[in-house]
This record gives sequence, C-alpha cells and structure tokens, in this order.
Amino acid sequence: MSLGGQHESYQNGGASRAPERVQAMGSYLRVSGTLFGLIAFGHLLRLLYRAPAEVAQWVVPLWISVIGFVLPAALALWAFRLVRGMKRQI
Repeated sequence: MSLGGQHESYQNGGASRAPERVQAMGSYLRVSGTLFGLIAFGHLLRLLYRAPAEVAQWVVPLWISVIGFVLPAALALWAFRLVRGMKRQI
C-alpha cells in the first residue's frame, strides 16, 4: 500500500532521509549550544562586573545571574557534547 511520496521514508524505516536528519540535528545543536553559550557569557560578565540590572523597576539580584550562568552553560556543553558524539558515530 502506497502512502504517497511524502511518506516514502516511513516505508523503508526512514533510512532514505537519515543523513539529512543527522545533519539537521547537528545544525540545531550547534545553534542552540551557541545561543546558550552567549546567554551564559552575558550572565558571567554581569557577575564579574557586578553590573546592576532592573526589570520593570525591580532590581535583579546578582544571585539570579549565577543561575543564569550555570544552567545555560550546562545546556551549551551538553549540546556540543552531543554534536561531538554524532561525529564519532558517522
């Protein structure tokens, strides 16, 4: 039973599009890792320079930038490790 051209990859287990999906996932991981890294870097700079931040007349304490550094830095490292692992599998 033919499902049409758009579902062709499901008929053979998705093997025909696997390299494109891996490449797209690698690109996604590099972009998201870079963005998370930039966010972490911004929070690190705020911590180092003790720069004040205010949101809608609320003074943001510095400890929030500690969280704002650690979490995005961990996500960036995770993304780049996944990219490196993908290169080893190919």
